Amino acid sequence: SESHLLAALVLLLRLALFVETVDFWGDPHALPLFIIVLASFTYLSFSALAHLLQAKSEFWHYSFFFLDYVGVAVYQFGSALAHFYYAIEPAWHAQVQAVFLPMAAFLAWLSCIGSCYNKYIQKPGLLGRTCQEVPSVLAYALDISPVVHRIFVSSDPTTDDPALLYHKCQVVFFLLAAAFFSTFMPERWFPGSCHVFGQGHQLFHIFLVLCTLAQLEAVALDYEARRPIYEPLHTHWPHNFSGLFLLTVGSSILTAFLLSQLVQRKLDQKTK
Repeated sequence: SESHLLAALVLLLRLALFVETVDFWGDPHALPLFIIVLASFTYLSFSALAHLLQAKSEFWHYSFFFLDYVGVAVYQFGSALAHFYYAIEPAWHAQVQAVFLPMAAFLAWLSCIGSCYNKYIQKPGLLGRTCQEVPSVLAYALDISPVVHRIFVSSDPTTDDPALLYHKCQVVFFLLAAAFFSTFMPERWFPGSCHVFGQGHQLFHIFLVLCTLAQLEAVALDYEARRPIYEPLHTHWPHNFSGLFLLTVGSSILTAFLLSQLVQRKLDQKTK
């Protein structure tokens, strides 16, 4: 939680620097950049709140973690939008433009549902992990596809594209985070020795923060340097991405609220 809280504060400082150089109000092409910064701050803040306040009661334990999953869904769509808008190559844009953002919004919401359901049933096992991890894997595969495609088509190391290094770093950091999250390393190797420091979940948080910071630097560089590429691609938007962003936020919050009501009902039945 401390790592995410510190990262959220770093993000506020980064936003302050953005405000000095980016015309968020006057440049319509700056909106996706603002959304990814907002989405990153949201998931980091919600995660910190969940880990700091979840011990208040059983109801709030569930509710704060549901809120954490809302933040993750919002960040997933924000990442998809930033990659689709700034990082994408015209060839990949032509293939996916009709379905990319609606599918990203749907998978983000599905990821929120799966994570909330896994938390709600509280039964460690294949079903819960599948409900949580499969939608997240599908969402990430779609969201990162513009970046992966660009890395492969820009294989020339002499290409003057400094954002690519940050994009490669964000992919590596995310894969490391996913590995520590899903395999319970290194505590499975050192039983009883990782209660305070060195838990896989702590390392997951650290690598996810590094992924986010590298991603923001890549997106900022793309926003500045790739305008001749992305501006013609988005003159006629196939859909309203701001509306999809708000839809993702609203549907995820509603999902978390409904699951929290089920928790409350379960707790009421337990006390009768």
